[in-house]
Amino acid sequence: MPAFFVGLYAETTYLVRFTTRQQSNHDAYEVIINKYTERNSTKGSYIAAQSLPVTEIAALDLSESDILDQWHNLRVNIDKPSNSLIVYFDDVQILTYTEEEFDTISDYGYAALRTTGDGYFDNVMLRGIEAEPVQTNAAEYHDTFEDETVGESPSHWSEEPASDHWIVMDENDTKVYGNTTASGYSHTWLHGFDMNPTISAKILAKDFESGANFGLLARYVIGGAYLKAGYDVDASKWYVEYSRGPDYETKRFYSATYPFTPNEYYNIELTLLDHSAELSVDGNTVLSLENEIDGDGDWYGRSGLYAENAVMLVDEVDMSFPGGGEVTDGVVEYTVDENTFTTYGDIEQSGDTLVLAAGNSGQYISNDDGETWQISNEYSGLNNSGSYRALIQLKNGTYLQVGNDFIAKASSDLKTWENRGQVVDEEDLWTSAGKLIPIVHVNGINEIEMPDGTMRILLPVGFRNFTTPTTSVTGSGYTIVYYSDDEGNTWTASQTSTKDLAAVEYNVATDKFMQMEGKIVNCSDGSLRLYFSKLNSEGFIGYTESSDYGVTWSGLHTIPYLPTVASSFNVFEDPSHPGTWYMVWINNKPESRGAGVPRTRLSMAKSTNGKDWEFVLDVDRNISTGGVAQAGAEGGHAYQIYQILDASIFINEEYIYVIYGRSVQYAPNAHNAQRLQVVRFEKSPLE
Repeated sequence: MPAFFVGLYAETTYLVRFTTRQQSNHDAYEVIINKYTERNSTKGSYIAAQSLPVTEIAALDLSESDILDQWHNLRVNIDKPSNSLIVYFDDVQILTYTEEEFDTISDYGYAALRTTGDGYFDNVMLRGIEAEPVQTNAAEYHDTFEDETVGESPSHWSEEPASDHWIVMDENDTKVYGNTTASGYSHTWLHGFDMNPTISAKILAKDFESGANFGLLARYVIGGAYLKAGYDVDASKWYVEYSRGPDYETKRFYSATYPFTPNEYYNIELTLLDHSAELSVDGNTVLSLENEIDGDGDWYGRSGLYAENAVMLVDEVDMSFPGGGEVTDGVVEYTVDENTFTTYGDIEQSGDTLVLAAGNSGQYISNDDGETWQISNEYSGLNNSGSYRALIQLKNGTYLQVGNDFIAKASSDLKTWENRGQVVDEEDLWTSAGKLIPIVHVNGINEIEMPDGTMRILLPVGFRNFTTPTTSVTGSGYTIVYYSDDEGNTWTASQTSTKDLAAVEYNVATDKFMQMEGKIVNCSDGSLRLYFSKLNSEGFIGYTESSDYGVTWSGLHTIPYLPTVASSFNVFEDPSHPGTWYMVWINNKPESRGAGVPRTRLSMAKSTNGKDWEFVLDVDRNISTGGVAQAGAEGGHAYQIYQILDASIFINEEYIYVIYGRSVQYAPNAHNAQRLQVVRFEKSPLE
């Protein structure tokens, strides 16, 4: 008699599947299948727990005639606060999984059912239990500009690169903030992110030209989405206008006619709540939009001011951010080349010059601490084929890079390079099933001091899309750490790969797993951690550890307070404070198990021991659903427009630079119209 098993399974095709994003205000879930039957089962039916290994599964003492061609009731209860899962068959409790048996019950990709035989499901219902509201620390921002210098730009407020349209002015012995020209369009913003801010300010407009508009800016994504609330001089009306990006229509809603007097202050306030907006002037509501703002998912962005064909003066700015969008001082945000698709980039410093080596679009330099960047032909020796490159300045001053040819190259000036040693030998790339695909990743190289005072270089190398005679799993990947004790001339592979470690917990012949694009941190206790953001697609930053300086590695672990999708991340040690590390990572929960989206929140964390990480700030945020999905050339693929990719980080004495690809517009590429973004933070406020 075939045994009959029931539970959860998370790796194969699901007949019923749901994600908690669909019911985000719930913290418990009940999947009820009023009709379930087995037909012609040859293997028996079973479903194992989402987080393996869980080996005990309950068998029902039923005969084949009791199972086949009979309808049964199946119910699955998932409770997140208690991390428990209970399965009922015909209202009899048959399975209970508790916190100890789960790595975690997270917010993504619950697989409800599958069958290994010929099974049928009907009358499926998903119910949610209302959750307690998520507690956030609301943030506020107030600015009267009285502590600013007339003629200068306040450090909290940002503009487009090389622009200086908005400055502090003296208006009747009162300091105000405003734009200096009535011609054209300009805007300014704060580096802080919220979806539902309340923004109020005193505004005065003058020097109107035809087509004049001015007001408040919210949910602003650089180059993409925005929401404006302001005054249209030609229409003599207040309005709210929004667009979710260049690939979306622009919608504008007008108030009744409202005369506007130049050179007179008005108190305006914009309040946003999800799909609704309210605009008031001098305490009176002039426009109220109820569920008029289209789109699903979270839409986070910056808050600011704008003016077009008019001069606008602003005072007494007050902003409330219920989502906790703290404003960061002294931030410069720069899109390196608006017209060039760029895959990734990393920064090194040569004297007073910053050199930004872009993945496939050349090199750029900055001589003003990263405020502006110019194309340069002096550094063509930096690998820019589009494949990843690892680049580091060693403690002795030598620069070392490893590109897609896996030959270590050295330079004293980032211009002239000489070959050192081959990191991965050609014969190491072949198995009986075919050739492996090796990958190094940006910032993926580190140098540590050994007990005898010598230096060791460590380079994680990923191998992906591998197959063996016993597996047909593709899309998986693992890492081997290579190390050199002679400045890159010879290299040795670590004795342990993450594939060896994964084999302890996963079936590498059938399970898809991914430990790729790793970064090594030397911890304060002398151990090393090799961090991953793709650790078996579990949805969290993961790591393995070494206590012998990278020769062997043990354990695969996750960090539940660092959620992430299957995407890249990076770390960098502060050269001014050895032992202090900064991490930038995609701080999104996957929309389903193993998903690489959404990639719409880039955050920074800090550690002083290499192990414990504290949230610092958000580098960038935008629309969490990713916007429009476009079909790939082969069909069956969907690439979301809003993406943040391949973040890297560089730190010098004064600044922290975060470099990443970002897409806000459609293009026929997997990452759409990806452009390279540099965000510079003053280091002292973050220390």
